[in-house]
Amino acid sequence: MQLRIGYRNYDVIDTPELDLADRGHSAEIHFRDGLILVSPEGPKAHRVEKILHEVMHGFLYDAGINLEDDMEETVVLALTPRFTAFLRDNPIQVRKFIKDLQ
Repeated sequence: MQLRIGYRNYDVIDTPELDLADRGHSAEIHFRDGLILVSPEGPKAHRVEKILHEVMHGFLYDAGINLEDDMEETVVLALTPRFTAFLRDNPIQVRKFIKDLQ
């Protein structure tokens, strides 16, 4: 899968849990390499939320917003579940938005 964040394409690559467990998380974004690595473990909805979490980091990076690591993580942790719920709870409107943007 490939996602576009701002001017850049990111390849989303399933990465076994063991590859990321030593760093304490199950997904990560590599801005310079254009990669989002995500553990394929768990329910599909959880995987989507992990990807969206990394997309939020990508939004901040693309916008040139440089926060201290702890603050950035706090912001991303606050926004991701709300954005996920917005997408899930408003499917008709989201599809209309996408159509209107084309």
